[in-house]
Amino acid sequence: MCRATVTQSPEGRAMSEKLNTAILVMFFAPYLVFGTVATVLFRARITPFVARVLRFLFLPR
Repeated sequence: MCRATVTQSPEGRAMSEKLNTAILVMFFAPYLVFGTVATVLFRARITPFVARVLRFLFLPR
């Protein structure tokens, strides 16, 4: 019932689009923050591993 009421009015449609965008931001923000912190903290351990994998994949044998 509420959804039908919101989608019928132009103001409601504009408000629902902004609400959907806000929900997506709230969903992805923690993953972005955690990924950034993990990358900064574990960069010293990750760098040699990534270099080894890239050498294995792209250097001719």
